[in-house]
Amino acid sequence: MYIYLDESGDLGFTKKSSKHFVIAVLAITDPITLRRRLRKYRMKLRKKDKRIAEFKFNRASPKIRTEILEIINAENLSLGFVYLNKDRVYPRLHDKKRELYAYMTRRLMDKFLFEPDDSQITLIVDRLFARSGRDNFDTYIDRNIRKMFESLRKIEIKHISSEQDLCLQAVDFVCGAVSYKYRHNDSRYFDIIKKKFREKQELFSRVKSR
Repeated sequence: MYIYLDESGDLGFTKKSSKHFVIAVLAITDPITLRRRLRKYRMKLRKKDKRIAEFKFNRASPKIRTEILEIINAENLSLGFVYLNKDRVYPRLHDKKRELYAYMTRRLMDKFLFEPDDSQITLIVDRLFARSGRDNFDTYIDRNIRKMFESLRKIEIKHISSEQDLCLQAVDFVCGAVSYKYRHNDSRYFDIIKKKFREKQELFSRVKSR
């Protein structure tokens, strides 16, 4: 199984930071068909605008957002997300961004992969941390996923640029649709793919008193 992971927002806690943070995953057994459909769609768009290269939800028009999400919805895949309202995070966690990110990922994977389809998982993550941070992330995720699945023989974690993989660009649109729903209280994009979600979580849903 191939699992593509992306995030929206940031884990800063300053006045300039985002108010929300979302991690989303797209799980698919065979990503070739999805890549092919997205590549074909990009070629269609480039006939009118040759500047179009990487698909990004935040830069896309409403029409492109809708059409890419419809492509995702038509595929045989599963989606999941974890949402965080940062106003509800304990102050003591504000300086533990890396650990919080890994914890959110584990929470999502814990529920999302309760019945893995095979003994090998490839987790593809949009390049995020410096090398030392990636190693810490990999160790945390690898240890906790193996703890969840005794039969899991191999997990491979790849950190690559989203420019290199259309499936990472696809999960960016999933993440964007979820984030748009919470930031704007508008589910127009989320509703296109809502039936594909296997797991939805809102962390710290109650206001913390300390």
